Amino acid sequence: MNGRTPDPKGSPIPRARTGIEGLDHMLGGGLPQSSVTLLRGGPGAGKTTLSMQFLAAGAREGEKGLYITLEESVPEVLANASRYGFFSQQLVESGALRVHALTLTRSKDYLKAPGASGNWLISVESSGSASGLSGEFGSDTLSTLISRLVKESGAKRLVFDSLTMFTSQFEHKVDLNMETLQLVRGLMRNECTTLFTAHTDPAGAHVVSPEEYLAHGVINMYFLQQASKVLQAIQVLKMRGSSHDREMRPYRIGPTGITVYPGETVLGGL
Repeated sequence: MNGRTPDPKGSPIPRARTGIEGLDHMLGGGLPQSSVTLLRGGPGAGKTTLSMQFLAAGAREGEKGLYITLEESVPEVLANASRYGFFSQQLVESGALRVHALTLTRSKDYLKAPGASGNWLISVESSGSASGLSGEFGSDTLSTLISRLVKESGAKRLVFDSLTMFTSQFEHKVDLNMETLQLVRGLMRNECTTLFTAHTDPAGAHVVSPEEYLAHGVINMYFLQQASKVLQAIQVLKMRGSSHDREMRPYRIGPTGITVYPGETVLGGL
């Protein structure tokens, strides 16, 4: 579902609603259309659930969705989504929502070739049509494949899961930072409303990353220890050119998916 919510300067911003009413309230109506937003959280925070809820909401309103993962298989992604009321297998069967799982494997001759560390085969497991691409693994190759899958599916909403798995392939920080920036720029060229996920270390201090600067938006999902309870909270840390609620708000994951409570606050913080 799309909406047009005025920004603080009075001009309307086309929105892509996430299907999570409380989060849309925090975002001023939804994610700005064609924006690229970083979604961060620790294991079990609900990044995949939120992402699929966002795609399912769009698919029901005529915006095809594409979920691309480096971490799980297609059956695993669909099995997780089927636990929630927002998902219907009909969305997949109709082509309104497609899931592609990318697998990286070494070329059989990589040990013999000069510069062999770059010889990869990227294979695609798909809920619809399948593609593949071989060559040197990096942002250019991956961006080319993602763009191809977007065009094949006609997607207007895109999820890439995850940046963390992508960056784990690079040993040197300079290469890692450059490849990250190039990948995010590649995601932007698709002109989809895009979420890309990344893992956070619950015990680690926050360090501002290159993708955080480049992305239009940043949404964090937290686990907060308060006395004997562990609370889940969500925060829209950044949404460029758009008014939004910056407070941490509690959320829950239930049978219908994620529910955010924008009228409640989380005491204590991080």
